[in-house]
Amino acid sequence: MIKEYQSLLVKNPRLALEWHPNKNTPITPNDVSAGSNIYVWWLCENGHEWKAMINSRNAGRGCPICIGRFQEPLSKTHPELASEWHPKMNSELTPGSVTAGSSKKIYWLCNKCDYTWQSTIANRKNGNGCPKCAGKVVTDENCLAYVNPSVLSEWHPSRNKDITPYKIHAYSDKKVWWLCKECSREWRATPNHRTRMKTGCPSCKERHNVSFDELAFVYFYKQVFLDVKFNYEVEAGDKRYKVDLFVPKYNLILEYDSEFFHRHRIQSDIEKSIQLLRNNYLLIRMRENGLPEIITHGINIVPFQNKNKEQLQSAIIDSFGYIKDKVQLTQDELNRMEETVQTVDIEKQRFNILKQVPPIEQKNNIKEFSDTLAVQFDLDKNFPFRPEHFSNGSKFKVWWMCEHGHCWEAAPSTRKKGNGCPFCAGQKVTRETSLGSVREDLAKEWDYDKNYGITPFDIPPNSNKKFWWLCSKGHSYESSTDHRNNRGDGCPYCGGKKVNNDNCLATVNPSLASQWHPTKNEILTPYDVTPGSQKKVWWKCEKGHEWEAVVYSRNGSKSNKPKGCKKCYEIGRSKKL
Repeated sequence: MIKEYQSLLVKNPRLALEWHPNKNTPITPNDVSAGSNIYVWWLCENGHEWKAMINSRNAGRGCPICIGRFQEPLSKTHPELASEWHPKMNSELTPGSVTAGSSKKIYWLCNKCDYTWQSTIANRKNGNGCPKCAGKVVTDENCLAYVNPSVLSEWHPSRNKDITPYKIHAYSDKKVWWLCKECSREWRATPNHRTRMKTGCPSCKERHNVSFDELAFVYFYKQVFLDVKFNYEVEAGDKRYKVDLFVPKYNLILEYDSEFFHRHRIQSDIEKSIQLLRNNYLLIRMRENGLPEIITHGINIVPFQNKNKEQLQSAIIDSFGYIKDKVQLTQDELNRMEETVQTVDIEKQRFNILKQVPPIEQKNNIKEFSDTLAVQFDLDKNFPFRPEHFSNGSKFKVWWMCEHGHCWEAAPSTRKKGNGCPFCAGQKVTRETSLGSVREDLAKEWDYDKNYGITPFDIPPNSNKKFWWLCSKGHSYESSTDHRNNRGDGCPYCGGKKVNNDNCLATVNPSLASQWHPTKNEILTPYDVTPGSQKKVWWKCEKGHEWEAVVYSRNGSKSNKPKGCKKCYEIGRSKKL
């Protein structure tokens, strides 16, 4: 049977009269049951205020102050606090002369660390203990310099007055000044944020959110326009918007909408676009396929695929086409645009594209991941970048140099998987490791005419790629250097594996070829097989007998006699009998 709900107001109206009129808002006695186990405020007829559980009040417990419960001294009610009462610094006051609810500020002496501090008795009763034990007092063990030494290099040398990293707590909420070692920006932040939240320079943080694709647009636009702003704030009425690329001369804005960052921002993208258009900006949105469609009059949308560098290059060129249609460019700008369109090559210019922003130390970078990779990182060819500027999973190709001085390009992500020097592994070639140096005998059979400028010194001895060869008898054939070097494969014509006029059955064994059946082998002729062929074909002897047999068995070998017409053999044998 379900009990009918009865509120405190109905169940115990007398107790409801002591419900505190202000401190429980918005809860009222009509909102709770008499058996509720929540704590609320009460106000007795003598004006005493206290907190107590509703069901305990309903059970008959009254005002603790009226019954004298809070009048007992601290020494009796809280002996553990009384034990930390400072024996000398509180004049004539003792734990026996004050109550636990007193607001008097008292000196305390910590039982654990002997630290002296001031606090009210009420605060101590509410759970506030020794500030040094709680880490609220700056010590050698909890100062910023000790706890988070990684940020010391960015402590501002002049703007923090007398405060030093040794005089401020690592988790302090006091704002202090910092100076970025990468971009020299000055900013304020609390040690707590820098230690607990691992925050850094806000300018560098913004650069973390800039994609390589956006930088590519900026780089090639700078080849055309003399003044290009990147990641720039523009005014639109009473608002300011940060835009990806801005050409002030033409009030031209280009926004790069990647699928990753804009898939859930359709509404804000539309609102931003409308505001920019209303304030007379020429807006082009480069919008990756897969994003929701924006249909707003005046916005120039250039949809494009971005799966590889070639598609990104096409998108950059397409955006130039839109600008030519919308803006009256100068002849110099048109010339520069035409030249840029002809020379766009993101792969070749990738370092120049990335250099547009100062390098930023990445999490899980190459230096942290592997000392070996950090040593092989070619500092000269990758300048100004260092191993700490690339994550170990980056797909951006950088330069490496092995201990033998070989230089090559590879992404950190491939090096992370264990891929090493391609020259040492025989995957790429130097003159010393080339086929021409390692196998001079094979190099003599290289077909220079058919290999179109490639020489034996350009390829490794273990390549799976097929090249043309020319044997001492003038036979030309294709084979990989791996098969020639490791398997010992030679000329397939001389070895009888391929047929030509020199090694065919008709040339080598014309007597046997004369017994080739004239009609039953379809288009196959004695010129199409070698004497060692395993093909089964039809034969016809001079007596007119027909039969099938393998070419190899009819031709014979050093170990096997050639087989002739079985029927002629049987007839001859019967005559002897």
